[in-house]
Order: sequence, then C-alpha cells, then structure tokens
Amino acid sequence: MNNFHTRRSKKPKSNMKKIIYGVIALLILQYFFYGFFVSPGTDLDNSTTITIESGEGLKSISKKLKKANVINSKFLFLTYAKISDQDTLVKSGTYQIPFPQNIPSALDLLVN
Repeated sequence: MNNFHTRRSKKPKSNMKKIIYGVIALLILQYFFYGFFVSPGTDLDNSTTITIESGEGLKSISKKLKKANVINSKFLFLTYAKISDQDTLVKSGTYQIPFPQNIPSALDLLVN
C-alpha cells in the first residue's frame, strides 16, 4: 500500500470575487467623492442662514447643514471635521452660507 497522498490540483480561483470587490470599492469611492467634493445645492444664487448656539455640538450643526441642503452627508462632515482637527473650532453665531458648498468650504466658513 502506498502511503503517499496524491495531490489534488487546486481549482483556479474565480476572478468573480475580485470583480465584486473592485465594484464595491469603486462605489465606496464614488460615495465619498460625491459627498465630500460635490455640494448638494442646485442654485448658485441662493444662500441660507444658519444659527449656531454657544456650546452646540457638531452633530447638531451637521444636522442643520444637511437639513438646509448645504452639505450632502452628516457623516462625512463630522469625519472631516475630526480628521482636520476642526471639530472644536466651530464658532457660535449666525452665518449666511451661500450654496452650493462642499464640506471643506462649509466647515471653513464656520471656523473662520
């Protein structure tokens, strides 16, 4: 009796997994690109007034900006503010914000 095991040839892996992962990655990148760089506004001549109260949190501010159609994504706004270390620099006050605005521009208006 032969104790040597015969090697089974491995099936070639399907490229379908790679294609699916690639499509998913592209969709995620598209979401971030659209939400971050492209603004939701459609009328270049419009602006909106946003009032930020003293001590108001960034989540509440992002909700106001989203509701006013200044930004596309609360999540991306919050993430960008934290990554750029501007999450504690937003000043209270009343702001006249022209739109469309992308996330860096909108946050810059609230910080400076």
